[in-house]
Amino acid sequence: MRCLKALLEGLSWSMPVQAYTNIPEVENNLINPKFETEVLQVIRKHPEIVKEALQAYQQQQQKQQQVRLLECCVATPSVQ
Repeated sequence: MRCLKALLEGLSWSMPVQAYTNIPEVENNLINPKFETEVLQVIRKHPEIVKEALQAYQQQQQKQQQVRLLECCVATPSVQ
């Protein structure tokens, strides 16, 4: 289960929606159907993994947004 979580965090969030990717393997349907079936079975048995991965991704995005905001505030001093 830990491997699936790493897979979801590493791959899924780098390409959140298959339709929007420029990955040749995805566009040309070169993904191994057996592997895809196995991954989907594990996800169906353990949907909490997807939820945990999504929450981790959202937290990461929020932290990155906060850092960008702080960098912007430091780079742009306020006018008095």
